[in-house]
Amino acid sequence: MARARGFSAIVAVGAVVLAGCGSGPDADGPPSSAAASSGAGAPASARQLALTAAELPPGMSMADFAMDDAVVRAVLDPLTGQRPTGTTYSPSACAPVSMFGGVEQPAPSLAGVAAGEGGGRSAFTEAVVARRPDIAAVAAYFQRCRIVVQNDGGTPLTTTYAIRDGERGRADQLLVVEETPDDPNSKQRALVAYARVGEHAVWVRLRAFQGEPVDRTQFDRLVAAAVDKVARSA
Repeated sequence: MARARGFSAIVAVGAVVLAGCGSGPDADGPPSSAAASSGAGAPASARQLALTAAELPPGMSMADFAMDDAVVRAVLDPLTGQRPTGTTYSPSACAPVSMFGGVEQPAPSLAGVAAGEGGGRSAFTEAVVARRPDIAAVAAYFQRCRIVVQNDGGTPLTTTYAIRDGERGRADQLLVVEETPDDPNSKQRALVAYARVGEHAVWVRLRAFQGEPVDRTQFDRLVAAAVDKVARSA
């Protein structure tokens, strides 16, 4: 939802990109309302629930930097409705929304993240947070905010969001969105999944660059792997 600045690592070109969030309805219809609340999982276990290099789908690789607290905070920013200072949004009602129904960011100890290359000119980011997400609120945001313009004082960036179907698998709720910013330099687009797995939130983005399409099969495999790992630990 924010300007294309979510945290994905492109190891091949030595860049780190930060971007917003998106969602879509689960495969069985609109999700039920889920009030935000703290997760019941042990805080220390959240980082262990993010995927490891050995658990990634074939063709994907992990970034070669540590997923420390600074990285976790950067990944959590777009999930919690953080707005860069001086940035405006149009429509004004389409400023970033939190996945957790409030502006407070969960502590880094409540989250685990992973990032790396998705194969080809693509990058992925995953976050697992030990807090129950409000998937219905995120879905409502994208139902009313299909085109959002972000202006930080430079060239405005327009991002188009399209809700897509998704295989819920072992998730209690799943939302998927395709996001396409009008950035002529990166020529990027992304698929993003928001899921609730018990009392945990799972967020996955696969972003393709330089006009390449997002590999939907790879995205689905990544989402399934992320959800399944949390579901097995619930």
